[in-house]
Amino acid sequence: MAVARDDSVIRGSLIAALILLVLSLALNYFLYRWGDEQSSSEKSKSTQLANANQSIASLSGQLETLKKMLGVGVMSDAEFQGLATSDSGDPDIDSIAQRFVQDVSQMGQAIDPANRNYPAIPEFLVNSLRDRNVQTTQRSDELTRVEEQAKSDVMIAEQATTDAKQALKQMETTLAQRTTEFEESREAMKRTNAEIADTLTNSQRDMQNLRTETQRQLAAKAKELSDLKTTIDFQRRRINELQQVEFEVAQGEVTYVSGNLVQVNLGSADGLRPSVVFSVIDADATRVTDSKPKAKVEVIQVRRDHLSICRVVEAPPLSDPIVAGDKIYSPFWAPGRTVKIALAGEIDLDNDGRSDTEMIRGMILAAGGKVVEELDPEVRFLVVGDPMELGGDPESPAVQRKIKELGDFKVKAAEMGVTVIPAWKLMNYIQVISDMKTTPLGAAARGSDFKPEMEGGRRPRVPTDISPLYRTPPPGGDR
Repeated sequence: MAVARDDSVIRGSLIAALILLVLSLALNYFLYRWGDEQSSSEKSKSTQLANANQSIASLSGQLETLKKMLGVGVMSDAEFQGLATSDSGDPDIDSIAQRFVQDVSQMGQAIDPANRNYPAIPEFLVNSLRDRNVQTTQRSDELTRVEEQAKSDVMIAEQATTDAKQALKQMETTLAQRTTEFEESREAMKRTNAEIADTLTNSQRDMQNLRTETQRQLAAKAKELSDLKTTIDFQRRRINELQQVEFEVAQGEVTYVSGNLVQVNLGSADGLRPSVVFSVIDADATRVTDSKPKAKVEVIQVRRDHLSICRVVEAPPLSDPIVAGDKIYSPFWAPGRTVKIALAGEIDLDNDGRSDTEMIRGMILAAGGKVVEELDPEVRFLVVGDPMELGGDPESPAVQRKIKELGDFKVKAAEMGVTVIPAWKLMNYIQVISDMKTTPLGAAARGSDFKPEMEGGRRPRVPTDISPLYRTPPPGGDR
């Protein structure tokens, strides 16, 4: 009995639950359907509202454009250009916009945007009409002035025509007179031309004879000039040879000798300075550049205007001592100026096939001289190299050209009185100066470089310019 009662309760609960479920589903269905209908209604209202807003915006834009057409506001260039292709959906508005563009374009392209509207068109038309009236008045005045000017020009032209006719008659009369005179003059000219032709024929014949004689005289003068030029060239070479003999002369002479010291007649007035080396040449020598020096002396003290003391740096042979009257000469010293030496060609001193020109240049500069490239009357020596010393084909055009250039250089030097010496002689002068500047030691030592000292501190007598009369001591006197 208890079990049967429990089953009835369960079945009743299930039936009640099922009834509630069916009611719930029905209620949800009705609520969903009502919500869907409300959503569709709201969406339709939103679409209608958007369409209404779009229509209002379109109408507002059209209204704004119409205001600007009527002068309320300023229409931009982009807006004005857009009206020509306007497509608002309203044919009437589009027609009004296109007509507005046509009407405004009549006022020109450069119109101010502020005047781009219908109220400005009447003012533009009035101004244009006023300008046209002014132009018409001006044209009428100009036309009147032109007509008056034309009448004046016609009167002037008629007067000029009358004057021209009178002048033409006078010129015809004058032409007839001139024609008669011309005929007479032409006849006279024919007679004169005949006379001139005869005279010209005679003149041409005389001119031909004179030209022949002149050519003969010119040929004779040309031959005479050539002979004179040959003579002048010979005399110039002869004079240069004679001048060359006497160009290099001694610069001074020895006035007193005392042991290893020598007194010369050059001093401060001659621009002499210590350390200058002179060659001592025999008093009877005529050409100093070709004479063999007997000794070398170096200036150690400049005492007076024309007095200096030198020491013997290269002693003379015993058979030919230094005596008063001997000449002194230095190729690297000249009074008051730097000695210039010109080098020409490539010089090879040691026959090794390589140029020693740069070495000679440096030695000349070290000796106190100056190397120049161009000849001038102040150049003292010209040292010329032999193109064949560095090898090469003597028949080649390059060697022949160098030989010709060096020959021309020698001729130019001779014309300027410049002494031409071989390189070995210049090197002898330079070598003496170089040897004076160093004292060799060891196997190369020279006894003349180490003089004995005087006993008791006594110094040798120094030569002076005192007269020999006062240098002789009196009897019994002290020296």
